Amino acid sequence: MRRDKIEVLVTGANGQLGQSFRKIANQHDKFAFHFYGLKELDITDGSAINKEIESINPEVFINCAAYTNVDDAEDNEETNWTVNVIATHNIARICKKHNILLFHYSSDYVYHSIEGKKMDERTATTPQSKYAASKLRSEEVIDATSPRAIIMRTSWVYSEFRHNFLKTMLSLGKRGKDIKVVNDQIGAPTFATDIALTTLSIIEQVEYGTVPLINPLIVNYAGEGQTNWHAYAAYIFKCANVEVNLAGIPSEEYPTKAIRPKWSVMDMTLIKSTFGIAPKYWKESVKECIETLTKET
Repeated sequence: MRRDKIEVLVTGANGQLGQSFRKIANQHDKFAFHFYGLKELDITDGSAINKEIESINPEVFINCAAYTNVDDAEDNEETNWTVNVIATHNIARICKKHNILLFHYSSDYVYHSIEGKKMDERTATTPQSKYAASKLRSEEVIDATSPRAIIMRTSWVYSEFRHNFLKTMLSLGKRGKDIKVVNDQIGAPTFATDIALTTLSIIEQVEYGTVPLINPLIVNYAGEGQTNWHAYAAYIFKCANVEVNLAGIPSEEYPTKAIRPKWSVMDMTLIKSTFGIAPKYWKESVKECIETLTKET
C-alpha cells in the first residue's frame, strides 16, 4: 500500500538545483523530502548510500549531485569521473536493489551537434569535453543498471543560488565595466526552479501510474525558445534595469579549456507528449529569477 506521501531522497542539496528543490518543497504536500549535501551523504560511498536508503526507505532518489565545473574537469579528470560516473553507478545499483525510481540530470553537452536543427533524444551523442564525456557515461551506466530511471538532459542552468551566468552578469553589471560575451553559441537558458517543478510533475505521474515506466527514459528539457549568450546577457541587463557597454564576440576571442558546443537547442517533443509538460519561454523565467533576486537585495 502506498504511503500518504512519496518519500524522496535528494542529493546535491546545496547546489543550484538542490536548493531550488528546497525552495519549493513546502508547496508540494504529496512529497516528503530528505535533503543531503556532501557532508550528510557522500555519494561516492556506496555503503553510505545503501545505509541511508535502508534508514529512510525512499520511493524516489533525485540525484542533483554532480561535478559541474566544465573547465576544471579537463584537469581534474579523476574527480570528475568519480563524482559523475562511479557515484552515479553506485546510486543506480542501489536504487535497483531497493526498487527505487531514480531521477538523474545530464547535459546538452553530450550532443555537441552542428546540424543547426533541434536535437531530440535520438540525435547522435559526440561529447567533446571530459565533463560531457562523464555525463554521457553516467547515462550509460544508469541505462545498463537501473530499469526504473529517468534521465533529464538540460541546458544553461541558472538560479538565484550559487554561481551561474545570470548572477555573474548582474555582478559585472554593477561594477560598470565593459563586458564582452560570445554571440555564436546558441541554446536555451533553463531556470532551476522550472527543472525542479517539472521533475516533481513527472515523478508524480510515474509513481501514481499515470505514465508507466518500463525502461530507463531520457528526456530533453530546457527553456522554450533559443538565444545566444550575448543576447541572453542583454536581456538580463534589460530586466535588471542595468546599463552596460555590452559587446558580442566570437568564441575564438574567449578561449576556454573545455570545448563548448556551438549549437545546443533541444527538441522537447517527447517530454511534452509523454508527460504533458509545457516548458516556459526562457525570457519569462529569466525575468522571474531576476525579480526574486531583486527582492532579496
